Amino acid sequence: MVFPPFVEGVFPDAGAAAALKDGYLIDCWWQESEVVAVKWLATVGVLVALVGAMVFRDAAAAYRTVPSPQKFTIRVLAGRGEEALPANIAVEPGVPVELTFVNSTREFHTFTVPGLRFSAVILPGRPSAPRVVHVTFTPRAYGVFRWYCVFCKEVHHDGPMGGMVYAIIQA
Repeated sequence: MVFPPFVEGVFPDAGAAAALKDGYLIDCWWQESEVVAVKWLATVGVLVALVGAMVFRDAAAAYRTVPSPQKFTIRVLAGRGEEALPANIAVEPGVPVELTFVNSTREFHTFTVPGLRFSAVILPGRPSAPRVVHVTFTPRAYGVFRWYCVFCKEVHHDGPMGGMVYAIIQA
């Protein structure tokens, strides 16, 4: 049993071998370890509560700040020269961009943005059965960036295809 803080001249059990530990009267050896254990458990409990509060706060903040991806559909069309419509897109830097390409040409194409260090291959399709290709990237810089098809630029299979990525908007 741990008694209240020691008051000089007052011993609850004068016959017991009593010792004074941190201002508490300890009347047998196991009570000292009991006091240490209670203090240790209280310290651990406080630490667990603090760490838990920080983890849940950070998790809640991360959950709230995950932005929805920006979605665009770009159609690759054959005709008098191959073209992509729309050719230009405006995006917010730091937010994922999901592009869906609908390629109705029989040619491979790319969506290459050197300024954003991104390139994706668009597989060929057919006018009667266009190929749908989904790509995702996250622009990490503000600015205006040219995109183009590497194959159209290098192979010149019906002319250049490209446009601009305007990474300038902010929600």
